[in-house]
Amino acid sequence: MTKPREKVAGKKVILAIMAAALFMTAFTVMAATKEDKSTWVWTEKFPKPAWWTWGKDYDPSKPVRGGYYRTAANFYIGLMNPNHYPVNDWVAMTQMYEMLINNDGNFRASFPWLASSFKFTSPTTVVMKLRQGITFHDGAVFIDGVIK
Repeated sequence: MTKPREKVAGKKVILAIMAAALFMTAFTVMAATKEDKSTWVWTEKFPKPAWWTWGKDYDPSKPVRGGYYRTAANFYIGLMNPNHYPVNDWVAMTQMYEMLINNDGNFRASFPWLASSFKFTSPTTVVMKLRQGITFHDGAVFIDGVIK
C-alpha cells in the first residue's frame, strides 16, 4: 500500500512531465509559424528531393486523361458498391463515386454536393434538386433517372 506522500509526489512528477510536454509543443508550434520556409540546409550529402517543389520542375509533362488508378488497402474493404452494405471503407468509395449530399463529422447530411439542395419531408423521404451541367466520365448527362 502506498503512502499519501508517495501519491502526491507521483502526481507532482506526472504534472511536471505534462507541463514540460506542453511547453515543448508550444515552442515547436511557435518556431514553425515564425517562418514558412524550411530551416533544413540542403547539402551535397542530403540534396533537395525532386518532389520538394511542385510544378514544372517536378513533372514537366501535362496531365493526360485516362489510364489506371491503382490503390491498396491492408484489409478487405468490401464490395465497391455504395448501395450494398457493409461498406468497410467509405474513403476508398468516395474516390470512385461522388455523393449527392456530404455529411458532417457526426454523419448528418449537412451540405449538398451533386444535389444543389435537399429537404427531408419525412424521416424516410428526402426531396433533392440535382445540380445542372454535370456529366459522367463518358459524357453522359447527370439526370434523375441515373440515380434510381
